[in-house]
Amino acid sequence: AESVLCFLVMLSLYYLQNEQYFKAGLVYGLSIHFKIYPIIYCLPFSIYIYRSKSHWLKKLIAFGVTTLMTLLVVAYAMYKLYGAEFLEHAYYYHLYRIDHRHNFSMWNVLLYFNSADIASTLPFDLAKFAFLPQMTVTLGLSYLLFQKASFQDLLNVLFLQTFAFVMYNKVCTSQYFIWYLIFLP
Repeated sequence: AESVLCFLVMLSLYYLQNEQYFKAGLVYGLSIHFKIYPIIYCLPFSIYIYRSKSHWLKKLIAFGVTTLMTLLVVAYAMYKLYGAEFLEHAYYYHLYRIDHRHNFSMWNVLLYFNSADIASTLPFDLAKFAFLPQMTVTLGLSYLLFQKASFQDLLNVLFLQTFAFVMYNKVCTSQYFIWYLIFLP
């Protein structure tokens, strides 16, 4: 399934590079629906479009509205088919997921202790704050595009951003490495 997701991410980049913003938004919306993590690319994509200078607002609206509408339509269709179970497995699950068995994450030991209630002696649950460094680094890397915004710069930022997202994620299984490896070639 990761190959399908990687194809969708690369196809959205292809359309973005060729200034086909409607198609780029359509495919990008599908990629977010397929797995939620590509949503981290919305800020670099927006900055890249903004830095294109000519008619950036029109381009950004076309890309953004198409992405949002695609995501909403497909999510609504899945909700109609599967109901609350879809919302649980597609979105809510990521908020409280703790997987300490096959996890390469730097948070693995902390999650393991939390699963065994060893950490109950702490004044607060540290695992709940694991997203803060991840969010800070991932979003912060987007601002590298304000310096230069060529397509190669966009690819470099996406690689760094995805790498940071995976490395700081609470759960990191082996398929996560493919998410940033696609940017190396």
